[in-house]
Amino acid sequence: MEHLRAVLSRTPQSCTLSRNGTEAATVPSAMSMPFPYVDFRVGSLCAFMLIILFALPASAAKARLPEWARETIETVGRKPVFYDETAEAEYLFREEIVTFGDDDAIEKNVDRRIVRILTEKGVVHGHDYVYGYNRLSRIVSIKAWTLKPNGNVVELSEDDIRDMPRYARYNEYSDIRYKVFSVPEVARGDLIIVEVETHYTHPVWSTGFSGDWRIQDKRPWLPTHLARFTLQLERDWSFNHRVYETDNLADRRTEANSTVWEWRDMEVPMGDVNGNPPTELRYVCSTEDPRWADRNRVSWDDISGLYHWLSKDRLVPSAEMKQVVAQLIQTANTPLEKIRAIANYVRKNINYVAVEMGIGGYQPRHVQNTFKNRYGDCKDMSSMIVSLLGEAEITAYPALIRTLDVGKIDPDFPMQYFNHCIAYVPGVPETEDWIEAWPEHDRFGRSLWIDATSEYASVEDMPWSIQGTHALVVTPDKGHLIETPVFGPGMNVERRSAQAKLSPAGDLHLQGEEHFTGVYNIRRRSILKRRTEEDRQKWLQQYLGNSVPRIKLESFQHSALDDLDEKVMIRYRFTAGRYANRAGNLMFFRPNIMILWKQNPFPDDQMQESMAFTHPFTEIDTLSFKLPPSYVADNLPEEMNLVTEFGSYRTTCTVEDDTLTYTRHLSVKYREIPPESYTAIKAFFGSVVKSDKNMVVLKRNPASPY
Repeated sequence: MEHLRAVLSRTPQSCTLSRNGTEAATVPSAMSMPFPYVDFRVGSLCAFMLIILFALPASAAKARLPEWARETIETVGRKPVFYDETAEAEYLFREEIVTFGDDDAIEKNVDRRIVRILTEKGVVHGHDYVYGYNRLSRIVSIKAWTLKPNGNVVELSEDDIRDMPRYARYNEYSDIRYKVFSVPEVARGDLIIVEVETHYTHPVWSTGFSGDWRIQDKRPWLPTHLARFTLQLERDWSFNHRVYETDNLADRRTEANSTVWEWRDMEVPMGDVNGNPPTELRYVCSTEDPRWADRNRVSWDDISGLYHWLSKDRLVPSAEMKQVVAQLIQTANTPLEKIRAIANYVRKNINYVAVEMGIGGYQPRHVQNTFKNRYGDCKDMSSMIVSLLGEAEITAYPALIRTLDVGKIDPDFPMQYFNHCIAYVPGVPETEDWIEAWPEHDRFGRSLWIDATSEYASVEDMPWSIQGTHALVVTPDKGHLIETPVFGPGMNVERRSAQAKLSPAGDLHLQGEEHFTGVYNIRRRSILKRRTEEDRQKWLQQYLGNSVPRIKLESFQHSALDDLDEKVMIRYRFTAGRYANRAGNLMFFRPNIMILWKQNPFPDDQMQESMAFTHPFTEIDTLSFKLPPSYVADNLPEEMNLVTEFGSYRTTCTVEDDTLTYTRHLSVKYREIPPESYTAIKAFFGSVVKSDKNMVVLKRNPASPY
């Protein structure tokens, strides 16, 4: 089930091309949210709030809380409480105010929130607020308060705000840092009030005046009484925007130089298939002010043009690099063989190390420096592939991409939303059968997408995170937004075969092998390559032991892991005592030895979370069992042949002489599981799980000496 994911969170990528180097959209930045609550869940907060605000001495809540917080609490207090009975906490108020055009900072951002803690468990929503900054931004102020039911206010101390680097790993370095804090002394019944202001500058190499805002920015998502986003623009500024939402539609109004969006009484949302909350506002601003107009990025061509400008003079290979290319392609007879040799060279010889300081988060290093130093990030490694292929007279381009684990691009709303860079090789001649499965582009023909940072993939393989998303191919004349291919189930195959023998005591002796393609090939190579030979055997023992108890591994071989073009294969031999159970003259055993679906991956009556497989896939099993002497088949599992719109499942179980043969074929055609298909796919996998556990019954001749 490693290819099934209940999408619960978005995993930040380290190869970021991020907004001003900060991570407002990909890390818990303003993203760790708390939420307060009182001891009652129904009725009105009016008496409670008004007592706190007006009956206390000036030294208490009324004097210490900011004006916006007191006004908001008073407003909410005059209305019925909005709550969800299952929620640990809830937003009473969530606001962000973004201003463009001030002289002292091109962009200002004020984040405000009031959270009510509903349960003891909900106290965690007061923990670990994280706000990012770097040399192009500064956090002007961080303020937080805990408002107790008795009116006491506990204020966050500056000594309780920690300053932390973005990366704690040895191979990633950045000037991005985080301010991290927890709201003080939070308990059930408290209100949490937070206000953080951040200022940004936008240098000439900025990716534009754009951003996005989500009401829900930290799991678990919470019900919301009032959410407000305000965009303030000075003179000579304008904006485009797009709101992505489901049930709750925003009220939009204009006030002087501001545009305000408001949402009220929002239930806990269900995310989309990529795990993103459904309500999101994206905006792109532009200006006619001559001081900043050269930083407008309002089209895909603008974004592509910026990257081309930053990288175009950094692709010239050195004399030594040219010699390497000549050696790599001297035995290559086709363009595809040259592409394979160069891509494999970069993956094996350039170590992934991200150094994202200032412009380094946007601009690739010169390929000669990357070649000399033997390290680089996604931009550097992709530039290496583009440069070396160019020396081999093969056209290639860098492509900016947003990986699926952090969301998708809207093709109709251009903005810098990319977090990764790969290489795009158009017009590849079809000199090998496998490339025929790659789709054609109307302009570029049959093309390859090469993720140089995927050190365990061959040119035939694509990591699942860059399949079925949009990439901006950067060419000298313009940008081309192209949807990347999705490998079908026939390209992601896990094939198992085994010859087994059962003893009269029920012991199992098995020799098997497994072959992998596509995403399976990448994963198995990664698992094996990162381990020592001793640890590989431990992994296999555990892997097999999850399905077969009392296993004793006798031998283990695998294919050459350093050869990226050789598909991964593992071969093993093991014994398992008492695999088959005996009862009098009967023996029972499960013919599906490698049981992967032990339980239905869709257990709920209705879809509670958007779900997706990481990739379409196929599992193929062929197992033969030599039966114990004097035993014959008494009852065989019913053959299955399920065919649905999203997949198929077939099994057979036959006996010829003293050999039982079991076959199994499971295929899932689509990655995304829409809500309307949930009942059907739950029933489908219910049948798979049940069938996978079916038993063979053997019967012994009573006169047999065994």
